[in-house]
Amino acid sequence: MARRLQDIPQNSASTCGRVSRGRRARSSPWWNQECKDAHDDLRITRRIYENQRGEEVQWSRVRFCRVLRRTRQKFWRNTINEVTTAEGVYKLTRWMKPRQRLQPPPIQVGDRTYSTDVEKAMALRKEKLERRDASDDIADGWQPPVHPAKEIPFARTISTKEVEKAVLHTGNTTPGSDGITTKMLQAAWPHIALPVTTLYNACLRLGHHPSVFKTAEVVMIPKLNKRELSKVSTWRPISLLSCLSKGWNG
Repeated sequence: MARRLQDIPQNSASTCGRVSRGRRARSSPWWNQECKDAHDDLRITRRIYENQRGEEVQWSRVRFCRVLRRTRQKFWRNTINEVTTAEGVYKLTRWMKPRQRLQPPPIQVGDRTYSTDVEKAMALRKEKLERRDASDDIADGWQPPVHPAKEIPFARTISTKEVEKAVLHTGNTTPGSDGITTKMLQAAWPHIALPVTTLYNACLRLGHHPSVFKTAEVVMIPKLNKRELSKVSTWRPISLLSCLSKGWNG
């Protein structure tokens, strides 16, 4: 049942959605309705006339460029005139500075340097995730026994409202390896609320944790305020669980 609940949003997304190509480029801050209208006129003119070098197309292109130039100049003139504090100047310079994608440097481990993404991933995996083995486990987590035995009272069933709060209103919305986001679950919730609640109650009653909820994707992120990205100690692993799994664990 857990596998089926995981397959439903995935199949729906693959059927109705589109493959993400990354973050969409944002429109320029000065782009307005006048720019959009001029662009639409140019696009329509290109479709009407076969000769793309004809007078009609050329005139439409000239008009579009004039609108862009006038709108851009007016926007930046007004923006600069409205800056009255040093903080405003700082924000303006950050705004105008093009953003660059962070490219982590090579990883240094001892005397060896790892440059490619695969090499860096394997190096971080070995240094961060393979430092412990079964010999480091606690021999028996239930020893020594507690006398007298104590029980923590809690409800044996979970309501649909509690499940909804745990699944849809969690602070951690990063999806796991299944790619199912909280927004996808919110859209499908009227149809899957009862099955998810039934599954959670069955797991609680039987003391069972579905295998699909145990699968996690481990990613490496830099620690806060750490700038030496070439050092292994700068990176820390985080485990990305399925949103349904996080709801069950919550």
